[in-house]
Amino acid sequence: MLLHHTALAVLTSAALGSVEVTVGTWNGMLLVTAPAEHDLAQLGGRLDQRISLDVRDQPLEETATFLHTVSGLNVVLDPALRVSGTTVTMQVRDMRLGNVLRWLERTAAIHIGWVNGALFLSAQPIAGTARTRLYDVSDLIMPVRDFPGPSLQLTSAGDTAQLLPVATEPEARYDLDQLAELVRKLR
Repeated sequence: MLLHHTALAVLTSAALGSVEVTVGTWNGMLLVTAPAEHDLAQLGGRLDQRISLDVRDQPLEETATFLHTVSGLNVVLDPALRVSGTTVTMQVRDMRLGNVLRWLERTAAIHIGWVNGALFLSAQPIAGTARTRLYDVSDLIMPVRDFPGPSLQLTSAGDTAQLLPVATEPEARYDLDQLAELVRKLR
């Protein structure tokens, strides 16, 4: 069934809530927290269900009701889409539900995601839950050592010559804080 006001408020705030991207360092590694993209893959085999749809200028609310009826999924329509008057024109026969949802996103200029156990149709991009990942960047910050063999220098003391090794210190390519700042700027 289509979910209504109380569940809709919870789903809307969860789906559209902005999750900040944070970049930090821990133990020589980058720690990045960012929202995951909405992912319909959680529906698994339900996206393989074949459906047919033939509508012209049908209100999006009726299309959402149809999707609920044929798939058995909870379908939530963003309140902004309810008042926008968005319509759907689509003709498909025996198409996978996953493909129908992708085409619906493109043709109706909406966003569809799986949020808190419901198929959520929104006017805004749907942010997934925040995920934190740890990236080992030691190969980027560790100094690169060059082992070509000893460098020799010729010195003369009187009439005899000596070969002496010359020591060189490798330089770090990046400082971990510089690398974290670079990632912050790229987001």
